Amino acid sequence: MLPEIIQIRTFIVISVRIRQDDDNSVPEYSEERTANSSSNENSIHEEEAAEEVNSCLQLFSGFCEPHFLSSVLNPNEVLFPVTWRKTLWWLGTTTVLGGCIATEVLTSAFSTAANYNNFILMCMLYGVDPVIQTIAILSAKYPVQNKPREIKLTDEAVFRSNQDVAVVIPTHLAADKIEATLRSCLRHVNPEQIFIVDNGNSDFPMDDTPNIVRKMNPKINYIWGKFGNKTFAQYIGTLLANYKYIFTMDDDMRLPENFSFGTKLFNEKVKAVSYPIVAVHSQPLKSNLLVRWQSLEYKLSDCAKLSQARFGGVLYPHGAASMWERDTFLKILKRHDAIFFAEDVKLGMILKELGFSMGIAAGT
Repeated sequence: MLPEIIQIRTFIVISVRIRQDDDNSVPEYSEERTANSSSNENSIHEEEAAEEVNSCLQLFSGFCEPHFLSSVLNPNEVLFPVTWRKTLWWLGTTTVLGGCIATEVLTSAFSTAANYNNFILMCMLYGVDPVIQTIAILSAKYPVQNKPREIKLTDEAVFRSNQDVAVVIPTHLAADKIEATLRSCLRHVNPEQIFIVDNGNSDFPMDDTPNIVRKMNPKINYIWGKFGNKTFAQYIGTLLANYKYIFTMDDDMRLPENFSFGTKLFNEKVKAVSYPIVAVHSQPLKSNLLVRWQSLEYKLSDCAKLSQARFGGVLYPHGAASMWERDTFLKILKRHDAIFFAEDVKLGMILKELGFSMGIAAGT
């Protein structure tokens, strides 16, 4: 009964307008109706273009507002609370900065490099990222990996430990991969805990995803949204999933057999959890150069997150998979601009603005 009800009620919104009445701006949703007459199509397109231009102007003007600049340049989040790790970090940073200034004053080494030898300057600039990566590698706390084990669908202990978790999966043209994704999820949660939010710019599903989902298990919640937007899909899925925690993942993710959601990491301060991920070829036992390079980028990012977790919390999760306390996630999504680019970074930024932090479930 749930899917039929959802199909009637969901995604009646298409445009998002941000109120700037106060500092706690939330998205205000409005319904946009399409004209039936073809003679009005041109005027509708012109109005839509004008609205997009106005939205962009409002977005850029918001960057110049005093409350936004003060929130970005607020030193309290960097300086407080005072911890011994943060003190050592600031001492090291100021020591390096002071050494650079002293070197320039005494020897003019940086000026000489900039004026007469660009090769040395380029080496110095390109050396910054390896140094940062080295610091992350040295400061990251690597967990002990869980041993792979076979998990049967009758393993009640696994499902009982994950009974407070809802899996929300925004999908788009995922007929060729959703079955493998769902099979990996069904090893850890019951089918009624899975919410497929299929979305696209169409009044009806654009591929065979709903039939595949129903054939796998009719208890899986399927929702069709006629406006293609990942953030909208996450918001609708979170509203419908009345569980304590929301685990959201992409439609091409696979959960390993020894996967753990890491719910024990949540507390009064930690309201979200990120996960290390790895890139694999769509066909088992195959790989190529692009997949290996993508996997390397993920590993470097995971290393940085493991380091961040020891110094105030992870800054932002991978967009492919993360878990949130439901009430906090709803607050974050209401403040999200729903623009796809860097949507995962924005989630982490809003979480920090709310005064919470993020952990990482690696080897939990």
